[in-house]
Amino acid sequence: MGAYRLRDDGYPFKKIMHGKKWVGRVIHHADGSYRGYINKIELSTATTCVGAFESAVAKHLGHDSVESLDDNNRQVRAVRKVRQ
Repeated sequence: MGAYRLRDDGYPFKKIMHGKKWVGRVIHHADGSYRGYINKIELSTATTCVGAFESAVAKHLGHDSVESLDDNNRQVRAVRKVRQ
């Protein structure tokens, strides 16, 4: 996920941080689902907090799914390894 991370500061939600900047949140709803928001736009719904975070970040970065983001990151790492 790069510079994105999930931080718990004791609020009823967890913050999505990009470096030191607070860009979104993951909220636990009464129906048991978790929803990820970045820039006040709902991007994902999942059954776990981490799943909602990963899905929201992947969609924010322009990917359809977490797997798509992981595949892209894997290809980038392979190219960098060859260059070095």
